[in-house]
Amino acid sequence: MFNATEESVLRLVCYLVGMKICYEYYRDKLVYSKTEKSNIIEIVTSLLASRSQGDLLRSMRTLLPKYHGFERLGLLFYEQSNKSLYFLVDADNEEYPPARYLPSSMGISGEIVKDHKIKVMDTTTMGRFNPEIDAVEGVKRVENLLYGPLFQDPPENKRLIAILQLVNKSDGPVQRKDIEFFRQMRDFYGLLALRTTERQNILNMTLKMRESSQYISRIVEMKGKEAAEGNVAHLHGLLMSVGDALDGLNLTKC
Repeated sequence: MFNATEESVLRLVCYLVGMKICYEYYRDKLVYSKTEKSNIIEIVTSLLASRSQGDLLRSMRTLLPKYHGFERLGLLFYEQSNKSLYFLVDADNEEYPPARYLPSSMGISGEIVKDHKIKVMDTTTMGRFNPEIDAVEGVKRVENLLYGPLFQDPPENKRLIAILQLVNKSDGPVQRKDIEFFRQMRDFYGLLALRTTERQNILNMTLKMRESSQYISRIVEMKGKEAAEGNVAHLHGLLMSVGDALDGLNLTKC
C-alpha cells in the first residue's frame, strides 16, 4: 500500500508523462501541417515552455495576436468546483498574479460557458458585451471579437478549461477563415491551459499545506514545528522535482 505522499507523487508522474506524450504529438502536428508559417516553431516552443498560468498568459499575449491577426488577446480560466470564471490581475508584472473570480453567467463569456460555442461579434451585435468580464486588458475600444472555448479533452466531451478572447481583427471584420483557424488551434491551446492549471493547483496545494503546517506548529513544541515544516517542504520539493524532470523528458526516442 502507498502512503499519501507516495500516491501524490505517482499521480503526478502518470499525469505528466501523459501530458508529455500529448505535447510531442501536437508539436509535430502543428509544425508539419503549417510549414508555411515561419514563426510556428518559435510559437509552439515558447508556449510549451509555460510553467504557470501567468507564464501562459504572457506568452499568448506576446505571440498569438499577430499569429491570428488580432490586436489583443485575453484568457479566462474556468473553475469547475464553483462554476466560476477568473482572470489574472497584473499578469505582466507578477510572476504568480492574483486571480479575480466572476460569475460564469455574465456577458458573452458566460454564454460560452453555457453553450460551448465560438462567438463572433462586431459593433452592431455587441449588446450582450459585459465589460466587467468580456473586456480585454489594454483595449480601449472593441470593434469586433472572436471568443471561443478551450477544452480539457476533445470538444465532444465538453469539459471546459478556459475561454480565449481575441479582440479587433487587424484587417477588417472576422471571417470564416479566422473561425476555422481558431478551431484548428483550439485543442493545442486547451492542452496548454490544462497543463498550467494543473501546475498552479499543485503550487496552491503545497502553499496551503505549508500554511496549515505553520498554524499547527504554533501550538506545539519547537521540535514538532520543525518536523511539520520539514515534511511539507520535502513534499513540495519532491513534486516540483518530478515535474521538472518530466518536462525535460525526450519521448521522441521511445
